[in-house]
Order: sequence, then structure tokens, then C-alpha cells
Amino acid sequence: MKLYTNPLSNNGRKVTTVVHHLQLQLDVEVVDLSKGAQRTPEYLAINPNGAIPALVDGDFKLWESNAIAAYLADTSGDRSFFPEGAARYDALRWMFWEANHWSKALGVLNFELLLKNMFNMGAPDEARVAAALNDVRKYSRVLNTQLTGRAWLLGDNVTVADFMIGADLTYAAMTGVPVDEFPELARWLSAINALPAFVATAPRFG
Repeated sequence: MKLYTNPLSNNGRKVTTVVHHLQLQLDVEVVDLSKGAQRTPEYLAINPNGAIPALVDGDFKLWESNAIAAYLADTSGDRSFFPEGAARYDALRWMFWEANHWSKALGVLNFELLLKNMFNMGAPDEARVAAALNDVRKYSRVLNTQLTGRAWLLGDNVTVADFMIGADLTYAAMTGVPVDEFPELARWLSAINALPAFVATAPRFG
């Protein structure tokens, strides 16, 4: 298998944390987003969306970070990380929630407060930042409630769903995500960031 990713991307990190956690052996190619490598004909033949990550397993090409993470977790056979039965659909529910709500709100903050400055795209749109922070608080309350009385999102075992939601918070401190307003979320995020897979994949600058 070969993974196409970028170490600074939240979506890329969602998959690389899974790779590290499951100790999978696969080839990794860094896609240089700053040089437009994601838009070359060769890469678009793998992922026509021109985004990372993407996975190639023989003749099978897979894109969308949550789908890749689920595929890797499933093929690994680790049934605590990607459980079976009703618990699997619980994990998938949170992964769909992450993609449709959580990552979108956090993505606005990342764009306005990090990427704009990085690529000289002007000042942050304060109205968009305020709206995104409102959404982040709304969804943080959902997470805080879910995590109350649980070590991890689904219970006693960390799952792929924890990894997907946790990786979105890679730049939380830099974008002012109000994690400390939500004690259970703060506790959980501290535990996530202490996992070896998250320590190994933390972005490094300079």
C-alpha cells in the first residue's frame, strides 16, 4: 500500500496517526501542496479532487481521510480500534459527524487564522471567525457531554473515531479553540495528544 499525504494537514494526520497506532508498514509519499503537486495529472489520476490524503492498495484507489482510516483499521483486524456490530456504527456515526460538522467549523479557523497569514492572503475575516467559534462551541458541548463518564468517545477503548476528531484539533492552541471551557473535552484531548501515534505525527516547523 502507498499513502499520499502531507504532514502539516489535519486530514493527512488523521490517517498517519492510524498508521502509527496500528504499526502498519506502507510506503508514504509527501505531496507538496505549496507547489501544487496535488493538481498534477499523475496525482489527479489517483484523487480527482486534488486533495490529500489518498491511498493506493494494488488496483484499489481510495480517497477521503475517514474512509482511508476505516479501511486501514478494518484490514488490520484490530477489533477494539474499529469495533464490530452496533459499536462500529457508533464509531461511523461520530466519523460522519466529524466530517460534516466538527472539521468544517475548525477548518474555517485554520484558514482564517493560519493559512491566510502563511500565504499572504490578507487579514482574517472577523465575522467568519466569530461564526466559526460559535459553531466550535456548539459542537464542543456535544463532545463534552458524550465524553462525560467515558475514558474515550465510545467508552473504555480508544477507537478510530477518537483519532479522526482529535486530529482536527492539531492547531487548536494556535487558533484559539476554547478547549478549556469544556473540562471533559480538555481531559480527552490531553489523553489523545499523549498517545504515541499523536506524539510521532505532531507537525514540526522550521
